[in-house]
Amino acid sequence: MGIILNARLTIAVEEQQQNLKYGSVYYAPANALYGGHNPSDETVSLIEILIKPRSHISVKDAFSKTDMMARSLTTS
Repeated sequence: MGIILNARLTIAVEEQQQNLKYGSVYYAPANALYGGHNPSDETVSLIEILIKPRSHISVKDAFSKTDMMARSLTTS
């Protein structure tokens, strides 16, 4: 997912292309091929947000396992 901060950018997600401008948001699903092209000489700034796929374990389980590992490393 990304947000265009200035100028214009052409984004291709799989077979679809979008011409984006300031404030536009694009989204590419997991495992989709995507890329951008700047058709002008102007520098394009954007924020790209990469979201890690969710694990099969719950957040509560992940924290308890991390806590147990940290304790076992600090205990003699």
